[in-house]
Amino acid sequence: LRFAKTFHWPRQLASVQALRDRFDADSLAYLCPAANTGYLRGLRAVDHAYDQLQQIDLAALAQVSPGL
Repeated sequence: LRFAKTFHWPRQLASVQALRDRFDADSLAYLCPAANTGYLRGLRAVDHAYDQLQQIDLAALAQVSPGL
């Protein structure tokens, strides 16, 4: 999610692309975020991480303006 205080949005999108380029479904089953894990609702990792990364529309997100 992009908020008015989101730090380095283009860098975050580039990081997602780098993960998609480097890994595949067999080599990236889980992601363990280091910060801002509230959206995980108590879970410690994102399951089926590669599949979920593939569903992200990076081109559309690059056009999103910061919310409040």
